[in-house]
Amino acid sequence: MIIKKAAVIGAGTMGAAIAAHFANCGIETLLLDIVPSKLTEKEKRQGKSLNDKEVRNRFASEGLKKAKKSRPASFYRSDFASLIEIGNLSDDMEKLENADWIIEAVVEDIRVKHSLLSKIDSFRKKGSIVSTNTSGLSINDMIKDVSNDMKAYFIGTHFFNPPRYLKLVELIPSSFTDKKLISNIEKFIEDRLGKACVTCRDTPNFIANRIGIYAAMKTYGLAKQYDLSVDEVDSLTGKLLARPKTATFRLADMVGIDVIYHVSKNVYENIKDDPYNAVFNPEPIESMLKNGMLGDKTKQGFYKKIIVDGKKTRLVLDLKSGEYRKPEGKKFKAIENAKSIGSLKGTLKAIFALKDDASRFVWDAFSYPILYAMTVGPEIADNLYEIDNAIKWGFNWKYGPFELSDKIGTKTIVERLKKEGAEIPKWIDRMLQNNETFYKQNSFYDWASGSYKEIKQNEKIVRLNTFKKEKTIMKNQEASLLDLGNGIACLEFHTKMNAIGPGIVEMTKKALDEVDKNYKALVIANDGSTFSAGANLAFILMSIQNDEFDEIDWAVREFQGMTMSLKKFRKPVVAAPHGITVGGGCEICLHSTNTIAAAETYMGLVEVGVGVIPAGGGTKELLMRIMQSVPKNLPKGIDVDLNPFIAKIFETIAMAHVSTSAFEARPLGFLKESDSIVINGDYLISEAKKLALYLADSGSFEPKDKHVAVSGRTGKAFISMLLYNMQKGGYISAHDAKVGKKLANVITGGDVPFGAVVSEQQLLDLEREAFLSLCGEKKTEERMAYMLTRGKPLRN
Repeated sequence: MIIKKAAVIGAGTMGAAIAAHFANCGIETLLLDIVPSKLTEKEKRQGKSLNDKEVRNRFASEGLKKAKKSRPASFYRSDFASLIEIGNLSDDMEKLENADWIIEAVVEDIRVKHSLLSKIDSFRKKGSIVSTNTSGLSINDMIKDVSNDMKAYFIGTHFFNPPRYLKLVELIPSSFTDKKLISNIEKFIEDRLGKACVTCRDTPNFIANRIGIYAAMKTYGLAKQYDLSVDEVDSLTGKLLARPKTATFRLADMVGIDVIYHVSKNVYENIKDDPYNAVFNPEPIESMLKNGMLGDKTKQGFYKKIIVDGKKTRLVLDLKSGEYRKPEGKKFKAIENAKSIGSLKGTLKAIFALKDDASRFVWDAFSYPILYAMTVGPEIADNLYEIDNAIKWGFNWKYGPFELSDKIGTKTIVERLKKEGAEIPKWIDRMLQNNETFYKQNSFYDWASGSYKEIKQNEKIVRLNTFKKEKTIMKNQEASLLDLGNGIACLEFHTKMNAIGPGIVEMTKKALDEVDKNYKALVIANDGSTFSAGANLAFILMSIQNDEFDEIDWAVREFQGMTMSLKKFRKPVVAAPHGITVGGGCEICLHSTNTIAAAETYMGLVEVGVGVIPAGGGTKELLMRIMQSVPKNLPKGIDVDLNPFIAKIFETIAMAHVSTSAFEARPLGFLKESDSIVINGDYLISEAKKLALYLADSGSFEPKDKHVAVSGRTGKAFISMLLYNMQKGGYISAHDAKVGKKLANVITGGDVPFGAVVSEQQLLDLEREAFLSLCGEKKTEERMAYMLTRGKPLRN
């Protein structure tokens, strides 16, 4: 299926963000909204009229502007917004004939959607796809008045907010939808937009919101039942239940109380035969809507941020009084003790055995969503695997309800629910007669046939876990070397946050020796949420506190040796970063033959945040990359001003710039133009292997030592002037200036004249000297300790 142009109708938060993501993926997109009925005060002052194009396009224009300013960013890079054309529904409907896919994202009102879809039908070209981004209205009801051709090419495509970041798109075919369209659009959404799809039945709220909002509303009721506060509930329903740390009420504020209200109301009013219908009664949160307490969008919901003595303070809503108060910070001793067990199964089983109110609350908050998924599953989905995926991808739970049940013990859970008087669906009893789990290896229990069905695998998705049993070449506590097949080996880190310690350095050296003897190429990748958060800061701080500077010197030399070994290796090394890729993680990528990055890769050299500079070759490599862009072969008598190039390098490192995407990493110098970017992060390892094979088959090469011309004492004086002015202006501290001067000494080549040519080793020596010197500073030690304890930089 080829989609060259798309159109999004409705430039609200969701519509504009969907348009932004289409633009992220290189698709020209038309963004339309209604024409305003009256002028704003600003437009009146400017002498505008309702006939002015700027006024008529105001809503679409404002939607695009908000998408450009949104945080987290809707666009991979700000200039991608140029692919979006704005317009309005009165003047620009004829442009829809150029669109291959038209997405309706207007207000959740079935009458409005009826009218709009009929209008779209009269302008669209035959065979073009039309979809609705509804979060729960009936797909079949929407299209009762459109042509047969549009019925065949109409489907629900429910993107989750924010669409750039959340993986899930629910596909809801109508009874008229062409079967080929379902598979084609799923492939396009996965391959081109980088999302993951589940197919839902046309029932109110589909899958993810039906289960997820049930869990939220049930937890709200349980909080009142057990007399628990907002902050207490969130401390018990986040990571403890393998859910995001936003837990219940913090997540509700992010999603929007109004959204939760309308989704709940939709089920409550339209599915009266749901045995748990009463849970969806939105009345308990109705007063919050009336009082404008909508969550993050109004800066008050279940939580409220205020400024006290110049510091941000978070208040919580008292569920009894409806007033805000300070969090109580109450700890539940028995539950805290259970957490020390470590494993999810062990912790939860220990909690479930306790009899106090907090522990009984945890059991109820855990078990009721599982019971609800068991009950309504056959109504809302074709299989339980789709339900698990919808919850994981839409709500960021680590496990779906059926997976979680298996983790703890489905038979045990069902037996307790029965003792408590719960009605268990018959298909569950049938399954438990001969089986104890919903999943077996690569298959799931099919409630329709009573047998297990194989999970369809996407060959583009490679998970390293599948290689570990039989394909591990060697490993230590920090890293493993795996055989990916076809002569490609993969170096995988597995420390916390994939921080780089001695074990990773040792395994990298062994991996290079092994690949040199027996493999074509090396891929560096992992399945975690983070590629690498850099060096093991705790090790460095401990060495400083123990006055073991020889240990630090040795560690830096070893790491520099490792990165240079990657760069000089005679076979291809392909780094496959994703997520957080900072410090030493970024330096590994900078020294690899090629990098293939997931679009959601956040790269940067952030060492100044803890009072040092990049010393694994990162400063050196960024200098060499950016200096390559200096114009050469200029006419005689014309000299190049190196200051702008030096300033760019200095700013990138000194300001600890981190890219908000892989696309933004290119202009910062962390990715080369020849490096690749993969929109679907699940395809990253597969694509990295393909690239490694291509490079290996393209022929061997012998990397040579490189040299670079530097700005020397002239450049250093320029940066010193910048630092002096910044310190005088109060923008940086004295220690910031000291770190800046050490950095300047490296990127200008040390104490050499302008134009001097220096080697990579000379720059590495300057990096190491600067790093060691700064480690001896008390304020650097304070910064490191603060980062480790608070998780954020200290500006001292």
